[in-house]
Amino acid sequence: MTLREILQIELWSQRTTRRILVWLAVVVGSLILVLGVRYWIEYYWLTSGERRAGREALAQVEEVREVNLGDEQRFNASDRNAKEQVQAAEKAARTARDWAVAFSLDGYLASLETREYSFDLRHSLELRKDLLLKYPMLKSEEEDQDKLNRLNDQMIEHYRAKLHRALN
Repeated sequence: MTLREILQIELWSQRTTRRILVWLAVVVGSLILVLGVRYWIEYYWLTSGERRAGREALAQVEEVREVNLGDEQRFNASDRNAKEQVQAAEKAARTARDWAVAFSLDGYLASLETREYSFDLRHSLELRKDLLLKYPMLKSEEEDQDKLNRLNDQMIEHYRAKLHRALN
């Protein structure tokens, strides 16, 4: 066989190109479909274990919310139980949506703890009114604390609405 004959042999045809492109399109299309389904599951589906753990944790956090400000023993007991439930919800988290719910539960509980701490701070300042007379700068700190309390209350309501919407 001469070089001229070898060069005239067709190794790659249009039919071969079409077959490769069709298979490539099928593989890429399947990959896009699988990734799309995985994305939907990851971001929009709340697993049943997380839903159950989240509801239990939300019930405990709502119990912390219902404790009267200043009732330190009852608050600490409810807070401890709620922390355990929130940790159980974090352990049950599998998807990104599950983690978002667990993170919101943790933020909700932290906001309630901040509210209780702020109440204790304000109560101790009220017991020492004479400090306000001696140090006028505490008055501005008290106004700042009022602003922080209002912001914290808004955060509490935001977390509460978000969690009730996600878990119901």
